[in-house]
Amino acid sequence: MKAALLFAVIFALFFAQCLADEGGAVVLTDADFDAKVYGGGNWLLKFYAPWCGHCKRLAPTWEELGTATQGTEVHVGKVDCTTEKATCAKFNVRGYPTVKFYADGQLYDYKGDRSLDDLKRFATEGYKATTGTPNGPNSAQKEL
Repeated sequence: MKAALLFAVIFALFFAQCLADEGGAVVLTDADFDAKVYGGGNWLLKFYAPWCGHCKRLAPTWEELGTATQGTEVHVGKVDCTTEKATCAKFNVRGYPTVKFYADGQLYDYKGDRSLDDLKRFATEGYKATTGTPNGPNSAQKEL
């Protein structure tokens, strides 16, 4: 009986750690994308496919970025384009990973290096040096 209880506690702690290791990036779906992203704040968005090698290499940095920006005005989200097809189609995602930044009703394409510092710099200041495209729940969707 004690062994079973001990096993259950260890399993629960292990499972909780696995969930905690998921990181700070918010999983976005077709069902909740608009409410979360257009609902407030600035969002750095990664559109990806789980089988993509470049996406797999970016994943740890993306999760670290999500953790590093918690409690700030920047939210970090990720959209799996193999399951969330409508959202990826809406943003004309054609390659993986595609990184975009949403702030103040504008959408900005990210073309820089995929390092933690460069991504963080773009999300806090760098996007201001680029041209955004109007985007939001009430704007006409254009090819981005």
